[in-house]
Amino acid sequence: MNLRTPRNGMARLLKPWLTLITAGLGIPIGGLQAQSFSFDAGNDTGWTRYEPLKAFGINASFTFPAGAYRIRMDPPPNPALMGTARSGSFFPAAQFDWVQVEADVFGWDDSQVQSVGLVARAGNLGPATTTGYTFNYNARSGFHQITLVNNELPAAQVDESLFRLNADHRYRFIFTAAGPNLLGQVYASTNLTVPLHSVAGRDSSHASGRTGVFAFAIEETSRIDGRFDNFRVSVPAKVRATFLDATPASGEVFAEPAGTVVVRLAHLETTVLSETIRLEIDGKAAAFDLVDLDPILILTHTPDAPLDPAQTHAGRIRFSDADGEQSVSWTFGAPAPAGPTLLSAPLLEGPYSPDTTGTLDAGAGTISIPLPASTRYYRLSGTGAPTISSVSQSDGVLRLGFR
Repeated sequence: MNLRTPRNGMARLLKPWLTLITAGLGIPIGGLQAQSFSFDAGNDTGWTRYEPLKAFGINASFTFPAGAYRIRMDPPPNPALMGTARSGSFFPAAQFDWVQVEADVFGWDDSQVQSVGLVARAGNLGPATTTGYTFNYNARSGFHQITLVNNELPAAQVDESLFRLNADHRYRFIFTAAGPNLLGQVYASTNLTVPLHSVAGRDSSHASGRTGVFAFAIEETSRIDGRFDNFRVSVPAKVRATFLDATPASGEVFAEPAGTVVVRLAHLETTVLSETIRLEIDGKAAAFDLVDLDPILILTHTPDAPLDPAQTHAGRIRFSDADGEQSVSWTFGAPAPAGPTLLSAPLLEGPYSPDTTGTLDAGAGTISIPLPASTRYYRLSGTGAPTISSVSQSDGVLRLGFR
């Protein structure tokens, strides 16, 4: 996996997205902490839909399957006149300067040459005038991009790099714009602590504007089809130096022995103090080479022997900026062995059924359960015939040790 692979000429793949954002009244929101929209009600009330081909009698489709927001459009019949299929929708509050916009992105049509993603700081809204930034995923190339948009055209790639996603999985996209600092992050929806992949850069072209979601076709014969959910927008207090991603990535199961481990950090509003960086692999200090390509730092560790893909490996990176230390841990390689399944019953003789009230800590060999209100009997089921080895109680929690 290549964490950062520049592609010269990428702009030629991005057709003009024309008036992807429609005009709206500017509403200052200086005191905003956070606003969210889940689409569970099956509508987008208050949002501004954008359908640039409506004047030609071609509408986009906006539907709400299972409480998500699906945007779809077939390719137009005359792309030389109309351009490619494209559409979007924009959050009711109009103007943001410092902003963090996020949404779950999933279910796009991988057979189509399209991009899906988020928009921030869109302004000068209108034909041949729209400006702003997009954080998008190109479903065909696998590239993530922060794109500077001027006059409805991709004027420059602020940053781009390759990391393929699975359309059958759900991801959380987060796009942050704080002053000139731009950060796009992708998380697995099952782990919102450690990003899978990120892009970051600096640009001062646009100071404020609209936020929303969008999809656009890159080829004239492609349709757009993407889904979004759990939209949220807030104003970040500060965007500190941060962990971008690692190779192998968090949760990645890799096929071949890993001869290197690469970690990327970013200087944003604060600067990573390089002398404070400490890398650990499998609990041991790991030497690394450091390259500072401001605002991105690249750490490369070469283990004495390639890491076995059949084993679970643990990485940890610690670093400091002027505001203190940060620590990020992630695992990769073979999936960690599943812990035992907790079973319970009101009677000793059963019947026993799975008990979902317990919290498993496989590393510590414990299961923590809220103290039951009445008598319960517990058993364990799983590989290796696990047994309960200890029982303790404190602060309303019952802890079962197992082996």
